[in-house]
Amino acid sequence: MTWLVRQSSTRRLLIALASAAIVIAVAARFSLGAGAPDPAPRSIVLVASGMTFYVDGATDKNPTLRVKAGERVRIVLRNEDAGVTHDFVVPDWQVATRTLDGKGTDEVTFTAPHRRGATVYLCKPHTSMMSGTIIVD
Repeated sequence: MTWLVRQSSTRRLLIALASAAIVIAVAARFSLGAGAPDPAPRSIVLVASGMTFYVDGATDKNPTLRVKAGERVRIVLRNEDAGVTHDFVVPDWQVATRTLDGKGTDEVTFTAPHRRGATVYLCKPHTSMMSGTIIVD
């Protein structure tokens, strides 16, 4: 009879340990964010035209771009100037598209810094005419 009690106690202990291990594994998975996929980055289409940046569909020249701290952002650069070289660069963040020699598109995806503030974006070949501000809220 003592043997039967020990076997039952051992079985209960093993079930309790297995249950605890499952609970810990599930909790760890969700606390690390593995349970939710990363959200798709927010896209901003910038058009390079007439030595100026525009947000696609808007008329503001070299507009101020606003992003949230830690936000994933995809900048799509569309060069509409045939025979003119343009790029999009954020020097402080080491973010850049490739240089487009004439009409074409390129894109860069990045995570905005967690610190709030402002920095400059620009077109390296035309910094005096093509630059704007990015504000991290």
